[in-house]
Amino acid sequence: MTLVLTDLPDLLDLAGAEAWALVAELQAAVAARVRPGGRLDRAALDAEQHAAHGLAWAAAYAETLARGGEWEQAAAEARSTLLAAPFPPAWYYGVSMLDAYRRSDWNVAVEDAIAYTAANRDVGAALAVAAGAMAGRQDVVEQYLRTVLASERFKHGGILTRLAMRITDPELLGAIGDGLTLAGVPQADMHGPF
Repeated sequence: MTLVLTDLPDLLDLAGAEAWALVAELQAAVAARVRPGGRLDRAALDAEQHAAHGLAWAAAYAETLARGGEWEQAAAEARSTLLAAPFPPAWYYGVSMLDAYRRSDWNVAVEDAIAYTAANRDVGAALAVAAGAMAGRQDVVEQYLRTVLASERFKHGGILTRLAMRITDPELLGAIGDGLTLAGVPQADMHGPF
């Protein structure tokens, strides 16, 4: 039996538009609740934790979109979630970091990668090294290259091989490889054990 829903793409587009409208409303509502007068109120944040957790859902949704190659939507969702979150956790920076790298916005990629290291030390350090090299930030390369080369995960499978488990965009992986090469990472360390 074959089930064909010819109008499914249109229905999904409609559902997606409705979801984006709800996310925008959520962000405005959370900001209004925890930033009365424009300044963060810690007691209000404590009282409105459920709403703040809704923002975490929005960040997770952005990551899902990025993994599916929907960069434009993922980046927009990540940016608005970062702006709306009073104290964004480190993992919120993952999509923004990858998008900045994809767009060759090296300084943003460096800063987001450094923030992301608290969520995922290996991936954050690798992106900090690659973006740092592309930005000409030798200080960043020197600070994080030791972490990358000391990573047991990277040592056992190769840096790009391990990154490919989390980053599925081949062009982005290639660009990250270019940055790592510019930073002085040996080619052999990119694809196999070292």
